[in-house]
Amino acid sequence: MKDLITELPVLGIETSGELCGVSLFKSPGEIYSAEIRKKNIHSEKLLELVDQTLKSAALNIREVGSIAVSVGPGSFTGLRIGLSAAKGLAMGAELPIIPVPTFSAMALQMASYLPLESDFVIANSVNITELYVARYKRENEYFTELDSLTLLLKKEFDSYKNENDIVFGNFAGNEIKKISEPASEFVCRYAYFFGKDLLTYNFDYLEPLYLKDFVAKESKK
Repeated sequence: MKDLITELPVLGIETSGELCGVSLFKSPGEIYSAEIRKKNIHSEKLLELVDQTLKSAALNIREVGSIAVSVGPGSFTGLRIGLSAAKGLAMGAELPIIPVPTFSAMALQMASYLPLESDFVIANSVNITELYVARYKRENEYFTELDSLTLLLKKEFDSYKNENDIVFGNFAGNEIKKISEPASEFVCRYAYFFGKDLLTYNFDYLEPLYLKDFVAKESKK
């Protein structure tokens, strides 16, 4: 059984891509969400969505147990806005923060509807030549990481992926699978299931995950 967090409810923030999303997770069966998908509106709309979500759940910020925030990789600007908002809210209400790896929250979302034992890859563009990639397997209610998150040259992606891999992300060819960030609900769900050891009151060292120091690797497969 998972060692679940007890700092409930969780307020979740997602700003790693075009989606600006906020969810309030009271329990696995009671979640309130407000999301907008539009470029360059995070700084304008994020706190408004926080307020809207809290009102929907009939709570104020001091009744929240913890704040989960998607920390990347993703949009530099979006991640900064999300983390800054999370820090401000947490400091004001004396709440802990749970930094949630964006690809892990996406993997949890994908695994929620894929058949058991499905292998899947998340591939998001970084720039004109590189991708963020990671490979997972749907197991039980959750997922297992098969290949950890890294940078890869786009020209090497066909060699990286396996024949049976289902590919998600904005580099995917299928329009249906072009999800490039998790729903804010799954930022909360990841925090609930896996965030106990990530929870912190030490905000000074919380930074977005950019993978800037990684060197793009050519696949040897």
